[in-house]
Amino acid sequence: MKLLSIKTFIIVTLLSATCTGVAYSQTPQLNSRRRPVLVDDIRAQPLYETEVLKDWNSIPHLNDNQRKKIEDINSKAKKKLIGVSQTLTNRIFQLETLYANDPTNAKEIGNKEREIAKLEGKLDNIVLDSRKKIRKLLDPEQIAYLDSTDW
Repeated sequence: MKLLSIKTFIIVTLLSATCTGVAYSQTPQLNSRRRPVLVDDIRAQPLYETEVLKDWNSIPHLNDNQRKKIEDINSKAKKKLIGVSQTLTNRIFQLETLYANDPTNAKEIGNKEREIAKLEGKLDNIVLDSRKKIRKLLDPEQIAYLDSTDW
């Protein structure tokens, strides 16, 4: 009786995992910012991180002026990151479609890969520029704290 219930549990678990549609995109061009998303809304959600500085409230001795400016920098960067990320997501799906439909079309695949690389570079530049702006707001102790974290 226990074996039957364990088998049933395993089958139900496998079926529920299959039905939820959780998947990882397997494009080798992408870096570690990828995360699993639901297949149903994969095009609606950015596949990349859209926060420049997630846990900025943990920075020691932030004054109100610094908080406001960091919030401002984060929100402006987030808008840019979401836009570029959505464009990048669409290009990735276009590339995957090219690979699936005509993997011998080297010119078009190469163009799409270069376009993806440029968009990834644009994401990196947005993050780097925003981090530079945030660092300018902080005192040496706060910068040392950030440097000790994985921001």
